[in-house]
Amino acid sequence: MSKSLLVFIKRFLALSVLGTIVVILQPTHTINAQSTYRIMPLGDSITQADSGHNSYRRPLWQMLQSGGYSNVNFVGSSQTNFGGGPPNPDFDLDHEGHWGWRADQIAGQIVGWATTHQPNLVLMHLGTNDIFQGQTVSSTISDLDLIINRLRQVNPNIVVLMAKVIPHNNSGAPSVVALNDAIASLAASKTTAQSPVILVDQYTGFSATTDTYDNVHPNATGEQKMAQRWYQTLVAVLGAPPGTATATFTPVTPSTHTPTNLPSTVTSTPTNTATSTATSTPGSGGGVAFYRAINLNGQALVIDGNNWEASTAPNYSVAGTNFCSPWTTLVPATDPNRTTMIRCHVQNWAHNIALNSVPVGTYDVYVYTWLDWSNPNPDTISVSLEGQTVQSGIRLTGLGEWRRLGPYRAAIHDGAINITSSGGIANLSGVEVYRVTEGGSAMAAAPLIQPTLELTATPTVSAAIIESPPVTIPLLPLSGEAGEGGLNE
Repeated sequence: MSKSLLVFIKRFLALSVLGTIVVILQPTHTINAQSTYRIMPLGDSITQADSGHNSYRRPLWQMLQSGGYSNVNFVGSSQTNFGGGPPNPDFDLDHEGHWGWRADQIAGQIVGWATTHQPNLVLMHLGTNDIFQGQTVSSTISDLDLIINRLRQVNPNIVVLMAKVIPHNNSGAPSVVALNDAIASLAASKTTAQSPVILVDQYTGFSATTDTYDNVHPNATGEQKMAQRWYQTLVAVLGAPPGTATATFTPVTPSTHTPTNLPSTVTSTPTNTATSTATSTPGSGGGVAFYRAINLNGQALVIDGNNWEASTAPNYSVAGTNFCSPWTTLVPATDPNRTTMIRCHVQNWAHNIALNSVPVGTYDVYVYTWLDWSNPNPDTISVSLEGQTVQSGIRLTGLGEWRRLGPYRAAIHDGAINITSSGGIANLSGVEVYRVTEGGSAMAAAPLIQPTLELTATPTVSAAIIESPPVTIPLLPLSGEAGEGGLNE
């Protein structure tokens, strides 16, 4: 593989939104599909894992292969786990995970490792042992800073994905919250257009109780969660898989007000245990009027003749990580503007979306969700409106699969429409709201959600939720000798 700088970053920006990092990547060139990315998993025992566990590296490798990234090669000086090989050695085993090592110890060896193995992208999860072994947050951050500097000595174009470390329940050891806050600040201060440092939040949504086997090291569930977080950011960095063109976004106004090419609706049967009405029964037509729609991670556009507001719109709030997968083919195909909206989403383990300044009245709410990667173990999600579950058992299974969930009806008296999700990671792209007009009968069979209502909806067909980036797209493979693809270096 010849040495060439194939992609430049026009702009890199990391913003903290409600405590969550939003990564925005805008390239100036299309990535060369023949480039090989040499990715170095760098860290301590959480990266290495013991002989009874595979580490996050195995599910991450599987996600990359399933996603079509045949141009990825893990690199590093080690191919073993602590105490022997992994239980399933069917992935690229190369790494730089070192059991019990602190950041200063890694800093002492990183130049040699980087010179030998020539990574152009590093996954860094470090600092846990420093805290366990009595190092201060300040000294740990200094060591992490030094690691980045030394990586740049070897490759001035290195891309570093720097993790907020996972939580622990190690009795007597300090919390990692202060360390993670400092890591976020370090990433923001070190990132450059030539050598981006991108924060990856491995802390939020990870449970030291249920996602580790010893209160510190990830079990299979924890490994999967870590891999998914790495993968979400890597997709933004790597761009389209080999042989896939990068999409361009050109808003096109539909010629009809009738939704086109919508996926088949999900039939739900609400169970009402209160003396009020509630709904999760789809319906449309007379009796409702368009109120508001928000593109949660994108620009203003027109869908079905209705004006959708941009993600910067006032009087609403959403928290999560922004992703875009502009090259992913939607299933089923739909019109260009809806496609643009769906492909960029906000991902969260527990969404909490609020539309504010809403007049008193009855409203029908739709939520767009999709799956932007080939997840071998997709989560099953539930959606709640005004604190009441309106649909459960939502599960997307195929790459590019999307759903327009709803309508969910609620009577609003407090000036806010509140939408939440639970059960796993969910990609939400848009929220669409219609006001039920007086005398409207199109959805009269749908009961109204009241605070005392308990509603369980059981869909008769599979639907669901999952993730994506903002106005993302390719990052850079950087100069440096490309290594062999396939398993191990």
